[in-house]
Amino acid sequence: MLTADIVQTITDDGVYAGLLSFVAVTVLTMLIMRSVRHASWVLASLCLGVLWMFGALGAFGIKFNFVNFVGVPITLGVGADYAANVWARVRAEPGSPIKEVIADTGSAVALCSLTTIIGYGSLLLASNRALQSFGKLAMIGEITCLLAALMALPALIQLLRRRGRA
Repeated sequence: MLTADIVQTITDDGVYAGLLSFVAVTVLTMLIMRSVRHASWVLASLCLGVLWMFGALGAFGIKFNFVNFVGVPITLGVGADYAANVWARVRAEPGSPIKEVIADTGSAVALCSLTTIIGYGSLLLASNRALQSFGKLAMIGEITCLLAALMALPALIQLLRRRGRA
């Protein structure tokens, strides 16, 4: 009975923490981007990365537990960061070819992400399965948000440029 209460409390708090994290990331992104329109592209990339993360978790049969859901707010923060760096570079140099943006800023974002993935990967060696589960979720979140920022967002930017909306 005590375990059920603990699990229920953690589950409720996890959903609350996830939503609160998303709201905080959204507000901070809007403040930093100084534009709802610009922030919306960053947040769209973030949401796509998180959607891919949940899809990958389902595909790999990884279930949430009281330890690994902590990775969701972390993923929200880093996912917004990666997309914001790419979008900020595009805004700073509007005529710059998207290939240059990805070669320069994208490589820095990728390096940052890969070092974090390596750190989370070390948790896979832990004997505790909860820590292993957290490492898996965090690594998947990093990878999917990185792919969204370095593949989907540049593709969207290219599409917007072709239509004259960027």
